[in-house]
Amino acid sequence: MNKNLYLILGNGFTIDFINHIGNDEIDASNFFKYGAEIPWPGTGEPGFLSSKNCPNLWNLGARPNMNSKKAIDLIEDIITCINVYASHPKKSLLADNKQNDIYFYAYLELVEYIRNLFVFYDKKINNISDKFESWSWLKFLRNAYEQYDKIYIVTYNYDVWLEKILQKAGLDFSIYGFDAVEEKKIVIFKPHGSISFQHKTSVEKDAYIIKKSKEIDDDKLENFNLLYTYENISSINAIIPPASEAGRMQGDGSWSKEIHNEILNIFNNTNENDECIMCGISYWHVDRNEIDNILVRLSPKINIKMINPYPPKSLTAVLTSLFKNFVLYPKSNILERLIK
Repeated sequence: MNKNLYLILGNGFTIDFINHIGNDEIDASNFFKYGAEIPWPGTGEPGFLSSKNCPNLWNLGARPNMNSKKAIDLIEDIITCINVYASHPKKSLLADNKQNDIYFYAYLELVEYIRNLFVFYDKKINNISDKFESWSWLKFLRNAYEQYDKIYIVTYNYDVWLEKILQKAGLDFSIYGFDAVEEKKIVIFKPHGSISFQHKTSVEKDAYIIKKSKEIDDDKLENFNLLYTYENISSINAIIPPASEAGRMQGDGSWSKEIHNEILNIFNNTNENDECIMCGISYWHVDRNEIDNILVRLSPKINIKMINPYPPKSLTAVLTSLFKNFVLYPKSNILERLIK
């Protein structure tokens, strides 16, 4: 019987990577910290997070000097309002209601900001050097490549460092929606999008704006290219902000819905020989339904582990209640002891 590995990676995975390389120019836990340094795509001038360029985020309190807790709270407030709006049975009545404009427009600014933030970060680690060989996750993945028949990775991160690390290690992989997944041992799913998902339409730099609308621009996955250069500017971004539920804002034909549905199909076929590892999942109350839909499809007999120095209490309780073979680890260096 085949033995497959299922990985579910959140922001903690990226934070672990940044901590390993010791790059203090990147902060994956506070999205607003370097906001003043992010260039505006239209001019290349720094100051993306500003009253000038993101007036609604700014008026809600987004600042480059705010601490991580306040940044998370602000994002959660915005996402909570948008999730409720998306679930409203009478959206047409809200269309002309100016009361909630600031949160909706702040959401649109946040989507654009996050993409440009991680493009900015990506350029700071353009090349993966040999020193990454010492990272516990890389050692584990290299061994897992030989040990398992198939490795399915669900990552909610927007960066492409996982892909670059796999390339550096010589481990073949495919990105669902862009490659023939059956030909590769490692299949990566990015249901919250990626800076590498770039829409086939583009606009001139001097025409770049963040539009004000009560609708979310969306499209099918087939209308995106997988590119690791970021000169293309489009009005349609494949980014779902932190704490968002992919299923709320996107329609049935959405790129994110397509990816999420395939994840459910894949995770529905697990058995007791398979293993699952979760790392750095926040399990915020506004998005936990998306994680729950994945967890309930796993075999109750699967060997499941979670790596998190500060595990969410609710997620720990859920995993304990669902799975007999659940183990919690506080640090990723334990992965080296799991190598067989």
